[in-house]
Amino acid sequence: EDAEIFDSANEALEAKRAKESQKNKNFIQISRGLGTKALAYIISENAVAGQLYMFFIENMDVNSNSIMASHKILEEVTGKSRTTIFRAISCLEENGLIAIGKVGNTNVYILNPEVAWATSRDKKDFVNFKGNILLGRTENKDLFNKFERSKYIKTNVLR
Repeated sequence: EDAEIFDSANEALEAKRAKESQKNKNFIQISRGLGTKALAYIISENAVAGQLYMFFIENMDVNSNSIMASHKILEEVTGKSRTTIFRAISCLEENGLIAIGKVGNTNVYILNPEVAWATSRDKKDFVNFKGNILLGRTENKDLFNKFERSKYIKTNVLR
């Protein structure tokens, strides 16, 4: 590899962290025993809960094991009703796979790091709450339309 020159130790540390965060960024880890048994139980107990948990794992923030999503997004992802989503979320929470934090009317779902995680094992004891925030097209039609419409509007900017 090419040698890198940094102005400070902090800059070097940040570069190292950025590089480490790219390693295996598309992988998650599930613990044998507790993790695999919890997943098998949830999938057999409540299929929608299993579907949501897999969605959470796929989209969670690597550093915080969390994801913020509205019930509307979860309804769209699963094709299920609000009541079914509520029951599935309750099943995940009651069985210790997630904890729920509130941000206004939206939930932050924090996945149990003893079951599944995406960072290195030595960092499981720390939570860095940046979190990925998902915006759904149905709830934010104007926002999505704004960007779609801009593709087709001719302007003089590039002439």
